Amino acid sequence: MRLPILPALVSTIALVNARVVQQRTVSSNHGTITSPSTGTLVSNVGGDAIPFAYSDSNWCHNGYSTTTAWLLDYEPTTANIDAATGLPSNPIYQFGTYLIPNFGLPPLSGSNPPPPSTLTTPALAPAYASGRSLYLAVIETATACPPGVNIPPQYGVTSVKLVVA
Repeated sequence: MRLPILPALVSTIALVNARVVQQRTVSSNHGTITSPSTGTLVSNVGGDAIPFAYSDSNWCHNGYSTTTAWLLDYEPTTANIDAATGLPSNPIYQFGTYLIPNFGLPPLSGSNPPPPSTLTTPALAPAYASGRSLYLAVIETATACPPGVNIPPQYGVTSVKLVVA
């Protein structure tokens, strides 16, 4: 008589474990955009090569840090980042996903490249008139932090204000 309860109990435990694995967090930890500086001008026709440098915080002490650079029309906060995916709400443009080698490690062959030294701006819609503020945002993804089994990713976000010329 007790055997039918066992499969239901195992299914329930598996479902609870699956939900725990799916949890993600948006963290207050993040690196720093060291270039461009706040107020850098960008044109709305696109094609501007703006300097780009990001110093990752590597708060999880990973060998490699995954970062994604975005162009947004709002200053991002942790509330604007989807905790399940690490994606910002309504981005204008994604510059790319990059892998930063830490501790003097070489870039990983066959993976995302390290961040470039410049980013090329996209053509913007006419709604982005001269004087409008835009934001270059970087989302840093930490995995297995703290080290362990089934630890969900954590996302940190930082940004710098750009101005449409």
